[in-house]
Amino acid sequence: MDKKFRAFFAIDLPKELKQEMVNVIKLLQKKNPGKNIVWTKPENLHITLKFLGNVLPLQCEQFLPAVEDTISQIQKFTLKLEKISLFPSKRSPRVIALLPSPMERLVALACKIEEQVVRYGLQAETRAFKPHLTLARIKQKGKNEFNDIAMPPLNFEVERLTLFRSEITHTGSRYEILQHISLK
Repeated sequence: MDKKFRAFFAIDLPKELKQEMVNVIKLLQKKNPGKNIVWTKPENLHITLKFLGNVLPLQCEQFLPAVEDTISQIQKFTLKLEKISLFPSKRSPRVIALLPSPMERLVALACKIEEQVVRYGLQAETRAFKPHLTLARIKQKGKNEFNDIAMPPLNFEVERLTLFRSEITHTGSRYEILQHISLK
């Protein structure tokens, strides 16, 4: 019997943009040098569209053709990353993130993916989808400064989506690319 694994669909950032993100993270680290923040490794930077949870390889084989058919009909588009946000709130942040725009395009993509995977028995998300790029997780409250960070907008072309396998290790998450799906 095949073993379940954690998986998710995401927009993987181009290498050049990941390098730019390293500079943004370094700037944030200078302003917030505390040990209460765990910064995302550059190779793990992405925008999650649909977390699938634990799935069997057979389930992936079943829903992937339907997701590919749907996604391949969607036009490529440009995303802009320019605004730093704190989740769930500025008063009690647990995540430092960049917000992409236009969000409507990402919400539509996430909905299309969800429509397909739910048809094959996966759970629908009950929470509202909030597209973001996680830069760090805040482990405990401390004195953090994020409000005065000016950031030039970073643009990139979204040409494909990626299905990732996720493994939680003692050194953090490790992602493996399972499949790329090209947009039109």
